[in-house]
Amino acid sequence: MRPPSRFRARRVTQGELVVTVRAIRPDDRDALRAAFHKLSPQSRYRRFQGHVSDLSPAMLRYLTEVDGDEHFAVVALLERPRRPALRALPGALFERWQAPPEIVGVARLIRLRSDTAEVAITVADALQRKGLGAHLLSILVTHARRSGVDTLVAHVLADNTPMRELLSNAGVVRTVDHDTVTVALPKRSARQADARRRAARAWRAGGVRLVLALRWLRVQRWSS
Repeated sequence: MRPPSRFRARRVTQGELVVTVRAIRPDDRDALRAAFHKLSPQSRYRRFQGHVSDLSPAMLRYLTEVDGDEHFAVVALLERPRRPALRALPGALFERWQAPPEIVGVARLIRLRSDTAEVAITVADALQRKGLGAHLLSILVTHARRSGVDTLVAHVLADNTPMRELLSNAGVVRTVDHDTVTVALPKRSARQADARRRAARAWRAGGVRLVLALRWLRVQRWSS
């Protein structure tokens, strides 16, 4: 097994929605369970394709203790307003906003074969159809490509139209077998690959120039 892939946390802004997306951690168990209980019965059924009333300790360990490579997962955390904004909130809301960050989205990629992985995405009901699911899927697609995965498999109920549309936008739908959707990720064109290489070279060159400039300023400072 290769070393776990590193995922750098990032902020996502969609209209007035601001969330932080980062890799899932074992200490997310309680927050993940709380997020599960806030889902509507329909969202729970669509995610687990059955009536699941709670997440057992074993399920929580499986969902949060991931290696970042064979099992890659990220969570979206709803950001809270900074302290100056908190002072203007009524007492009840003040207590609510002081609570730990709330998980409003989860996305995971589980490798099935060297070139195939299963994907699953869950978004809080109040934030569905606001672009968060698409952003989470784009993170999974990026990780899949970097890991050599070119085929995604998702277990999606026939009436889960939003998720099926999301998957079709990510690539070419190969098959739809009952509640399983298989998507082939489009390969980057030679032009896109060359553009990425040139951008990487430019970034590295810029970094070298910055280091040299900082060293020159340091020399000038000490010599003056």
